[in-house]
Amino acid sequence: MSRFATRRLAPLVALLLHACDPGPEPPLAAETVEEREVAPGVVHRYLWSAAGPWAVHIVEAAPGSCRPVVRTWKAGGALVGRAPTSALAREAEAALGRPVLAAVNADFFSFDPPGVPTGAQVADGEVVRGPGTRPVFGVDVDGTPFIATVELDAEVHTSAGMSARVRRINTRPGPDEITLYNRFTGGTTPADTGVVEAIIAPQEGLPGSGHGVVSAFDTAPAGVPVPDGGVVLAGRGRGAAFLQHLLEPGDTVRWEVAFDGAPGPVREMVGGYPALLRDGDALETTGDFATTRHPRTAVGWRRDGTLLLVVADGRQDGYSVGMSLPELTDLLRSLGAVDALNLDGGGSTTLVVRGEVVNRPSDPQGERPVANALLLLASDSARCPVR
Repeated sequence: MSRFATRRLAPLVALLLHACDPGPEPPLAAETVEEREVAPGVVHRYLWSAAGPWAVHIVEAAPGSCRPVVRTWKAGGALVGRAPTSALAREAEAALGRPVLAAVNADFFSFDPPGVPTGAQVADGEVVRGPGTRPVFGVDVDGTPFIATVELDAEVHTSAGMSARVRRINTRPGPDEITLYNRFTGGTTPADTGVVEAIIAPQEGLPGSGHGVVSAFDTAPAGVPVPDGGVVLAGRGRGAAFLQHLLEPGDTVRWEVAFDGAPGPVREMVGGYPALLRDGDALETTGDFATTRHPRTAVGWRRDGTLLLVVADGRQDGYSVGMSLPELTDLLRSLGAVDALNLDGGGSTTLVVRGEVVNRPSDPQGERPVANALLLLASDSARCPVR
């Protein structure tokens, strides 16, 4: 923490943390506040309060010309896969050629198969996993953040003008459905019986995604490779009939993917649960998951557009016990957040700032491999140098 400018503050001075234990409690001050500038307009702040005790890390990214770019990153570059948040930040920095200013763990995930996000993920406009019933945090193509529960709105169109709904992405089709598999499926579509798969290769002369040409069909159960830059459409029942009878090798295919409930075209999106704040109002959180103190990770923003990444360490007696969701909500409100979403917590809770894990992950072995990460990339403006 040597790069911090450190101030030790008396109670009731500086940023206030509010206790949410039963009964009215006075505001609790952070006895220790340490902060540093990460980049123009981006500040990392560490707070410690003896009241919990609580250890909290906050990254604030102010709006303006130097505002960092929000990105998401999937472990392994595929639906299945886990890696530590710090490794995901390094991988993204190397792949994108821009500094990762900060990164936090993102969605909840499965352990078997390992690292499949519980909710949706969109990475640079490409769907990793389609949405479920849980809320998401995302940014649209203009960089405007949103928290919502969204539904997939996708279609495939033939050159003859016929169309059909695409019900799933990178998940086996249900009865009478069509699924779209892209590069995030892991290279090859999953083994499945009773499906027709149309292999859609990139169309020469038409750069970008959303269109291609049918190169072949497959009905074997073993699965097929997803062509580089292309997709595979898999249909079952009436979905299979659509692909088999309305498409032929050489036909041009176009597909559109959108999300009902999002404010516009989505550039980045990750799942979380539950939403904590909506337009300044605290949302009800109940049950043991909400009321028990755990390490927590959250994302939110202020009314002026300042983006907040918040991490509360936990399960470490004498240092930080963690927060309940009401306590986390109250913390976010004290920081000025008007909208906020809880992300995966517990042993997954990790904050990386400029390549360094700055919090204390609670797992005995240290940083836990996770499914995906939420990143803040340095602005590409020459007026916003990163030292």
